[in-house]
Amino acid sequence: MILLNRQLDRVMMIGRDVLVRPTDVDRAGARVIAEGRIIGGPNDGERFHTIHELRQGQSFVVGPNVTVTLMEVYPDEQEVRFGVLCPKHIPVMRQEVFEKLKRERDIDDGF
Repeated sequence: MILLNRQLDRVMMIGRDVLVRPTDVDRAGARVIAEGRIIGGPNDGERFHTIHELRQGQSFVVGPNVTVTLMEVYPDEQEVRFGVLCPKHIPVMRQEVFEKLKRERDIDDGF
């Protein structure tokens, strides 16, 4: 399981096509928006957009291969910790890291 902290409206990326972000945090849990394309299974590649009201320890799935769990809530910091269970070949990272890697790759391809 990969653990990743995210503040309000900061995006976590799963693979290249799934965006997950908390939009509201309180002591009881968090509202989480997930959107992108389903990973794996018979609906692989289909677009989705879901909103989840999660309490600590609750999960949602993105296809049969990816489970996202709200591990902890930090209401004073307006932050949550996600746990992502997925195959090792699917990267999980903060969106800003993905964008930096993408820019570096584009620069390397230009030479």
